[in-house]
Amino acid sequence: MAMNEGQPLWSRTDYLIADLIDATNTCTWMVQNKDIPRRNQSKFPDPYPRPGDAPKKKISAAALESFRQRTAPKG
Repeated sequence: MAMNEGQPLWSRTDYLIADLIDATNTCTWMVQNKDIPRRNQSKFPDPYPRPGDAPKKKISAAALESFRQRTAPKG
């Protein structure tokens, strides 16, 4: 079995199944948020992880607040 950084490589079928999972999650999100104002909608679903994808970075609350303060509109 071929390996990718210690992980087995995915087949074409595996990728198609991951795409179906993403499509199903997106459709479900769209139906759930259909009549809800954009500011009140739930978070868009994350894509199903693929091999070789870097893990998402965790952002601390302090770093997020610092970013918001730096990018807030002046005035």
